Amino acid sequence: MSWKCKKCGGVFFTQTTKGKITITEMNKKGELKEYEENTLSYGRIACGDCGKKGKTIKEIAKWED
Repeated sequence: MSWKCKKCGGVFFTQTTKGKITITEMNKKGELKEYEENTLSYGRIACGDCGKKGKTIKEIAKWED
């Protein structure tokens, strides 16, 4: 069971987001050890294979059992 792209049948999707990371712990090398992520907004969702885009997954893909 998965979403499949209506154009190419792909099953991998991407979505751009705009957000903020609050760093609560970082090591000496500057690597994040603990942090909280907050997504402020979501962009269009796209098929990872053919690039077909839409506002929602239902616009570009169909659910298959």
